[in-house]
Amino acid sequence: MAEARDHYAHAAAAYTMGRDAPYAERLRFAPPAGSTADPDEAVIGPAMAEQMLEKVKDVFGAGQAPGELAP
Repeated sequence: MAEARDHYAHAAAAYTMGRDAPYAERLRFAPPAGSTADPDEAVIGPAMAEQMLEKVKDVFGAGQAPGELAP
């Protein structure tokens, strides 16, 4: 894994500097055809919605009357 990170760092730096970086310029393999969707289930959506609702409550006072201070 460390070797892959090192290779990526060198390729990205070379590409950024305008030097020869074939791994950063295009895919080096043919992507598969057909259905390649991730079969995993997204779990961040409901958690994100819950956090957004809590943030709105924090900002706008969670249904308190105007002028009433939060506890």
